[in-house]
Amino acid sequence: MSRAQDDLTRLKEEIARYSIASFERGLVGGAGGNVSARIPGSDEILITRTGVILGEVTPDDVVRIDLQGRPLDPQAPKPSKEVPFHTVVYRLRPDVNAIIHLHPCYTVVHSLRVADLPLLTVSARLVLGPRVPCVPVAWSGTRLLAQHVGKALREAPGAKVVLLAAHGLNAMAADALLTLTGEHLAPATDWMADRLVYLQKANRYLDTTDARTRVVAIQLAE
Repeated sequence: MSRAQDDLTRLKEEIARYSIASFERGLVGGAGGNVSARIPGSDEILITRTGVILGEVTPDDVVRIDLQGRPLDPQAPKPSKEVPFHTVVYRLRPDVNAIIHLHPCYTVVHSLRVADLPLLTVSARLVLGPRVPCVPVAWSGTRLLAQHVGKALREAPGAKVVLLAAHGLNAMAADALLTLTGEHLAPATDWMADRLVYLQKANRYLDTTDARTRVVAIQLAE
């Protein structure tokens, strides 16, 4: 087996592994979500097939496409319908070699505000910074959604995560093995959104006799 074939096999296995891990961590449910990776040294991408449950992905569920989204293996399953926003990221961001699209609960709740995710802690800024922009609502799989993602990346060229309003998130990494996207970016984003919900609730019930604590809570929640 050639080195190129070895890389292809390894990437398919990694995509399957991180797909399953994301599902098992509760970051997506049903047949939602998709995972992709750039094939090293090429203009080709591997992406999970349409309709597959991420918790059941195998290497055979990973499809090869080009940067325009065209399938390259005639006998392979149909690729995910979200191909348009994956390919726009790879075209605009040569530094990105892996993308994972998920629907984490608290992230989706925050995305209804159609606003950047506030990065309230030092750790959040280090892991998720400089910005986590949120794009407007658009139907899944449409070119309009891909255009929104492209616009967000032009306005925030260093973004590691983009929120999709009323939908989910795209986490992007330079690591083709998906370690950043699968193990850090998506969970960290949902944790930050969860903290925002917690702080907003705390702000409502805080003891008003402690004025200094209340001011801090208000500042964090806003």
